[in-house]
Amino acid sequence: MAGKTLGEFQNEDAERFFIAQKIVTDRLRVVYDAIFNDNFLDAYMQYADFLGKVDLPQNIDQPQWQQAINEFNSSIEFHSIKLDDCAPLLYMRDYICNTGQNNTMKYLFVDEMQDYSVAQLKYLRYAFPQTKWTLLGDSEQALFKDVEQPEEILRKLNSAFKVRHSRLISLMRSYRSTFPITTFAKSILPNGADIEAFNREGSIPELILSTGFKDGINQLIKAITGQRNKYGTVAVLTKNMREAKQVYEQIHSQTDATLLKDADRTLPKGVLVLPIYLAKGLEFDSVIAWDTSEKNYPDASLLGTLYTIITRAMHHLTLISIDSVTPLISDESLHNSQIKIERTIS
Repeated sequence: MAGKTLGEFQNEDAERFFIAQKIVTDRLRVVYDAIFNDNFLDAYMQYADFLGKVDLPQNIDQPQWQQAINEFNSSIEFHSIKLDDCAPLLYMRDYICNTGQNNTMKYLFVDEMQDYSVAQLKYLRYAFPQTKWTLLGDSEQALFKDVEQPEEILRKLNSAFKVRHSRLISLMRSYRSTFPITTFAKSILPNGADIEAFNREGSIPELILSTGFKDGINQLIKAITGQRNKYGTVAVLTKNMREAKQVYEQIHSQTDATLLKDADRTLPKGVLVLPIYLAKGLEFDSVIAWDTSEKNYPDASLLGTLYTIITRAMHHLTLISIDSVTPLISDESLHNSQIKIERTIS
């Protein structure tokens, strides 16, 4: 009995008390551990209850919100949760349990901040309460929300964080791409004239207008064949993973292409196929943007995605559009010879 022997007890009552305490401690160990580790709180049920009581903004109706709650409850049953819900749920859980804070960290540097929601940044602020911040990003490269101007982003953050001293520093010179590629990329942005292109010569971007999916694949294979011997890396960039898999299945036997997935940690040479969200922060000798059509990029909500694809190219850029090109590529870009247009005939 935990090192105790019969002769060590002063009397029978002390022995009974010791044995009883040992039995209770052993049997309630699970409960004690749960309380100590805050497992008495069901954070998922608590969060779902919170969602049901929150005041809704005017642009969201009650049936739409209730559907989102139902989807959250259903996904939890399959051990899944949407990224949008992660930060608010963690914030609520840690705040209630008074955990999850690191007071020793003094400085926080956040890269690609345009892809963070205000909720995610607020959770980081809670987790590191003693830090000063530097946020670095390109507002035009937003992949998961509409493109916003830096001043508007700063205004939202000042309001959310009650910041006393904030400063916006604009870095306007682009060094990655050739002058023609940067000039073309500027032309699709509302305030693109503010960007200063680095004066490095190169060929102007190419736009290939195909007459359908099959023709588009043929033009893609033709473009890869013409570029793979000139450049160390030719990247076919798509809007999402579904498109990347579809393109890869069509071209890999003829091009020896590699499909990059979320779990990959190395970047091989040669022909690559990948969705744009995996290409953030990367650069490639040659980029082929797949299906920049009006159907695939219909409006400004995808401007950040298209701009990010274009700006991954260092030396050569090709855009392949299945039928009509996206309206995000302005008439000015097309008419001012900032892009070479090639039409195919079926």
